[in-house]
Amino acid sequence: MDPYLSYRLIEPGYEVWNKIQIRERHVESFSERVIADNNLTEGSCMNCHVYGNQDPDLSFLHVRGGKGGTVLNRNGSLRKINTLGEGMISTAVYGNFHPSGRYIVFSTNIIIPEFHAFRGEKLEVYDTVSDLIVLDPDENRIITSPLVTETDALETFPVFSADGKAIYFCRAESLSLPDSIHSLKYDLCRIPFDAVTGSWGEEIETIYSGQEHGKSVCHPKTSPDGRFLSFTVADYGTFPIWHREASLHWIDLQTGGLNPLEEVNSDKSDTYHSWSSNSRWFVFASKREDGLYGKPYFCYVDSTGKAHKPFVLPQRDPATYDFTLKSYNIPELSTGPLPFQAADIEHWYEHTEAERMNIVR
Repeated sequence: MDPYLSYRLIEPGYEVWNKIQIRERHVESFSERVIADNNLTEGSCMNCHVYGNQDPDLSFLHVRGGKGGTVLNRNGSLRKINTLGEGMISTAVYGNFHPSGRYIVFSTNIIIPEFHAFRGEKLEVYDTVSDLIVLDPDENRIITSPLVTETDALETFPVFSADGKAIYFCRAESLSLPDSIHSLKYDLCRIPFDAVTGSWGEEIETIYSGQEHGKSVCHPKTSPDGRFLSFTVADYGTFPIWHREASLHWIDLQTGGLNPLEEVNSDKSDTYHSWSSNSRWFVFASKREDGLYGKPYFCYVDSTGKAHKPFVLPQRDPATYDFTLKSYNIPELSTGPLPFQAADIEHWYEHTEAERMNIVR
């Protein structure tokens, strides 16, 4: 398994978003350090930290706020990118690197949090509009396609295939929200991508129909060896950490078989997964202990493709989780330590100008 793990430590409720740290843990020891702290960036919200090919020398994270932008890390050199191009609905939100490291596919989303009126259900988070873009930082351009910027559809959570020739994403028909939220079911779709020309394909294919299965899909991830396409399913919507029924599934891309991973899932939210670089392990965030606090669990995948019983990230003191009143959000594995730390993000935030991108349609 890859020896480093990063995660966002965040309160499990909706009220506190301005006390966030992104930390890096050496999983072969108990060594841990802070790689981003929003106390150093005027309390700006920080989104998840994402690696390219589990490589610590290729990663990005978003820092919001007036001086924020997308932090692009290449070999420790940090760029500040303004991902809001002309005519876009928002800056970049959820993203994933192309295997070559050149491109990053993103969703752009207008995200709304609201409360349920039903007993037992808490906060619901949903998109009113969402589209997809591809960012090419080498050429300072944003590449769009009318197929993934439709006004009558919601597209989100894009990831490249292991060979880089396609983009998997989640798609749902636009509904009247929030009153139709229980009918909002996302499909898992695929569209070709040409890395030579940097162009989108001409046809969208549905891989898993949310409507037919009575489920909604989010957070697809392809295993680096190209064998599995894993994803989270819930009864409806697109924000599974508040859904107790949220669970991990995968499709074997060699056989087309669907595996509900019953040996992995619990009766509470299991989601936000990340593959190890050898495709024999993955880590995910689970609330199986108390339904409130997400913790990182590891799962081994043997040579036959069978997933085994998961176990929680060990701590030096077993009582650590009892007294850490934060969720370990969006755990991501990497092959080595990141080449920057929290002070570098502070300097980036205060002293770096954001680079603007050009839209290519």
